[in-house]
Order: sequence, then C-alpha cells, then structure tokens
Amino acid sequence: MRQKEQISDGFFVNLPKIEIADLLKFIGDKMNLWEGFNHIKPKYIKRQKPNLTALRACFLSEAFGISMGYMSEISDLNFNLLRSTRTDFIRFETLAGNDICSNYLNKLTIFKVLDLLDGQTLVGADGKKHRSTNITLQSSFFY
Repeated sequence: MRQKEQISDGFFVNLPKIEIADLLKFIGDKMNLWEGFNHIKPKYIKRQKPNLTALRACFLSEAFGISMGYMSEISDLNFNLLRSTRTDFIRFETLAGNDICSNYLNKLTIFKVLDLLDGQTLVGADGKKHRSTNITLQSSFFY
C-alpha cells in the first residue's frame, strides 16, 4: 500500500481548511451571484427568490454528481425544497450567473497580470492541460 505524499509547499500548509459550502457562499456573496437566479414563473408565486442554502446545495449536488435524495439526507434539507429549487431556479436562462462571475473576475487586478501577450487575453475554460510539442507563449505544458 502506498503512503500519501505530504504536501511540501509552504503556501498550502498555511491556508486554513474550510468547507466547500462555506467557500461557495463566500464567493457567491462577494460576486452578488445570487441575484442572477429568478423564478421560472414571473407572477403569482409565493417565492420570487430562491432559498440560498437550498440553491447552494443544488449546485454542490450537481458538482459532485450526487442525487437530490442523498443531498437531502446529508444536508438535513427537505427533499421537496431542493427539488423545487432546482426546477424553479436552475435552468438555461439563469446561466446569466456565468456572466456575473466572468465580469467579476475580469475586474480583478490579477486578471490582467496573467496575460502572456500584450492586449490579448488567453484563457482555458476547462483547466485541462494537454501536451504540446511546439514551444510557444501560449503553451506552457511541454513534452
């Protein structure tokens, strides 16, 4: 049996350990992300805005690939609340949350510092690294 490798980077050792749900809440509050979610029906409803705890639980269940039923069990949230939040507030039209997130990140000063070419922004949306046989400014993962 292999032993786990110890993290030797001093940067990570000094970071506090926090829950992912708390991180999602902090980032969403900071970006005002929750304003991008409105009810699928514009009129005659009791709840115009989502229950934020249920909305975050829906995000995390999708991100981790777990069912609403299991998320309901581990979070002590009502299954019907999660189901109705997912149905009423998370849909194609509410992907405007992506715009809120992108616009917020674009305003950060570090965003421009990481540009490799003057006046050109290079991005990778999926975070994957692929091998490159050509050495260019855009490729930083060589073999």
